[in-house]
Amino acid sequence: MLSFPPTWRPHSAECTDHYDNCPVNEAEENQPHFQGVTGLRNLGNTCYMNAILQCLSSISPLVEYFLSGKYITALQKECSEVATAFAYVMTDMWLGDSECVSPEIFRSALGNLYPAFMKKTQQDAQEFLIYVLNELHEALKKYHRRRSYEKGSIPRCCRKVIANESSIITQLFEGQLNYSFMCLKCESCTYKNEVFTVLSLPIPSEYECSLQDCLQSFFQQDTLAWNNQIHCSFCETKQETAVRASISKAPKIIIFHLKRYGFWHFVRFFF
Repeated sequence: MLSFPPTWRPHSAECTDHYDNCPVNEAEENQPHFQGVTGLRNLGNTCYMNAILQCLSSISPLVEYFLSGKYITALQKECSEVATAFAYVMTDMWLGDSECVSPEIFRSALGNLYPAFMKKTQQDAQEFLIYVLNELHEALKKYHRRRSYEKGSIPRCCRKVIANESSIITQLFEGQLNYSFMCLKCESCTYKNEVFTVLSLPIPSEYECSLQDCLQSFFQQDTLAWNNQIHCSFCETKQETAVRASISKAPKIIIFHLKRYGFWHFVRFFF
């Protein structure tokens, strides 16, 4: 198991539009270097990327998976560039002896697929994280066959086989939300499941609130009315609908994204 450093000495992380050469003075050179306590060079407004990489480098089971070389056996050759570059960055950050390393190889690998990340402009950190997790999953996924039936319910020859993808990303970060929709006229209920790797939470107050407040706001019951009404299959017309979300399968590691703007996430569901 990796042991995370007991103390943390921050590196300069100003967001500038020029390359940060990570200057080290003589006093800093004489201080001990802890594993994993490594800065990332700013490649030109890449604070968003460095912040995400630092967060991912602090997730022990993910780092162990790459440093141990386990990822190599799962690697899909046709889309291995991003995962291999990610492994290089984690190795430099955890096993190197430098105070600061450059994530240039990783940015180039991801930038070949998503050119926006090669520009020296600020990008959305959450969007960057989603792209990184998706690319790592695609490169490391394995297919498992499972049968969609209850044991003994139908003959073996008629049982449907479904291919299921899994990777270190789904094993660590994938959860499942369950949405219940109740028609406020006939009170009939329907349900919808949604897989997630990042849970985007609204910020209920513009002044001060806790993570618990954000969670309560996300999971509270909402009513879809007016232009957001949902078609009820029993009433055969659009009706006001009560919607509530719950977590039906919790991930081992949950990623929260705090939304700085208002967005009604239920309106994307239609029947």
